[in-house]
Amino acid sequence: MNYKDINDYELIYHVRENDEYAYNTLINKYSFLVNKLAYEYYSKNRNLGIELEDLIQEGFFAISMSIKDYNQDSSLFYTYVVLCIRREMERYIKYNRRNKQMILNTAIS
Repeated sequence: MNYKDINDYELIYHVRENDEYAYNTLINKYSFLVNKLAYEYYSKNRNLGIELEDLIQEGFFAISMSIKDYNQDSSLFYTYVVLCIRREMERYIKYNRRNKQMILNTAIS
């Protein structure tokens, strides 16, 4: 089945019916957004020792959770995904700003 012409709501429906191809299609569709936001947060918080790859991983985790938790009555899926990705990346940065994490982040391997 070709999902490129199907909107997000139908893809979410198929994902909830355990369609792995629809899940991968949604992930690929929003991967550009994860990369963009990860680079944005990385460039602002470079001095904390945060890795770009870690932010990207948090972004993909946020997409997975947003697909699972999305309620169609609340907002557009795109808006919800952006909000989830931003919150997850901000949570990760806040966690790494703590003093007990600072030693690990600034250590030289």
